[in-house]
Amino acid sequence: MSGGGFIEILDKLVAVYSKLLDTAKSKREALVAADLPAVDAANKQEEKLVWQGGRLDGERVMWLRRFSSENKLPAAEPTVAQVAALYDPGTAEQICVKARQLREVLDQLDLVNRQNANLLFKALRMIEFNINVLTTATTGGGQVYGSKNSRGMTEPVKQGVLDARG
Repeated sequence: MSGGGFIEILDKLVAVYSKLLDTAKSKREALVAADLPAVDAANKQEEKLVWQGGRLDGERVMWLRRFSSENKLPAAEPTVAQVAALYDPGTAEQICVKARQLREVLDQLDLVNRQNANLLFKALRMIEFNINVLTTATTGGGQVYGSKNSRGMTEPVKQGVLDARG
């Protein structure tokens, strides 16, 4: 099998995951700016790119299995080093460079995704805090918003917190 086929698959994977990294960075900026339409657009773009990456990864796995079978390797999915070892030095170097690029992009993507998850978690905590402020006092207990009864105590809010028609 030609090493060029594997290099081409790795090159496509680097391109797709680089786009996914750029989209994740844009999403992080949108999260910080609380730009919900931009977050939604980034989510849709991420979904497409993850699907493309999954399809390409399937191609990579199939290529490795065929390669392993044709070269009578013990592992069904050989490592990059095992693949590179069976090619000339120039092709082996190209394979290793592309694999390294892919690893670097995936590591960066992992970091940005963790940051985005942290931002989303903080946003959810803020939403939860605001709902709690609307439904219970943070000091002394009881409702913050609601009518006062004859003893001056706040009555529970009867309507839904998020829907005034409730």
